[in-house]
Amino acid sequence: MRSRARAFAHPTLLPYVACIGILGIGGGGIVLQRAEIARLANHREGMKAAIEKCERRLKAAEMVVAKEQSVEVLLRRNEEWGLGLAPPAEARITRAGAATEERAAARRNRASLTEGPVAPAGAGPAVVFRLPGAAGGR
Repeated sequence: MRSRARAFAHPTLLPYVACIGILGIGGGGIVLQRAEIARLANHREGMKAAIEKCERRLKAAEMVVAKEQSVEVLLRRNEEWGLGLAPPAEARITRAGAATEERAAARRNRASLTEGPVAPAGAGPAVVFRLPGAAGGR
């Protein structure tokens, strides 16, 4: 006689087995995602520590530079090294106020704010456009 066994599992169990497999794959994905999140958090903390270390070193370097630029140190170095440098006269010193950027921009744009056409250095004659009906136009 022939055996009627066609499969090792009952056909109604196969969808459940498939669901368990799909859920297992999803669970594995969640585990991998959590591991990646933990790895990124560790990397972020390491980068934060490196930035803080760099900022501390920068502040230390700024303190050294500020100490070396003090008037007393500069005068002492001038004496020690025999440079013969003299401090500038007060009349030659220009004190910059709070609007340094505005003064620099005004100085840079002084030529562009003049009346009439301004040709760049080394360029040919300037081109002037006159519009009919405009003030000063013909």
